[in-house]
Amino acid sequence: TGDENIIQDSSILLSNEKIYFNEVVKTAQLYAPYPNPAKDQCSVDFLLPERARVKISVSDLQGKIIWTMPEADRSAGYHSVIIPLSDFSQGIYTISLEGNNFMRTKKFLIE
Repeated sequence: TGDENIIQDSSILLSNEKIYFNEVVKTAQLYAPYPNPAKDQCSVDFLLPERARVKISVSDLQGKIIWTMPEADRSAGYHSVIIPLSDFSQGIYTISLEGNNFMRTKKFLIE
């Protein structure tokens, strides 16, 4: 989820009007990690409608957190984080983006 504010009318993006980011995106978005499946590292992108203190973590299927990016204040906008995977075993994992009052998750595979 997190896709509840998909833009259905792209005309605003093609106009010359100045748009304000927080008027278009209302909720935090976490995009699918890539590459997926991954081997040595993967990237995860996320979009914040406003400044937020966020944490990114990777968990195994039992829910055990095995990697965490330290909590940090992030500005509104698009962000990308590279996650090192060389110490992880093969399998299915979950990436979580947690913030002030939201949590988004995506699954990915390590080969």
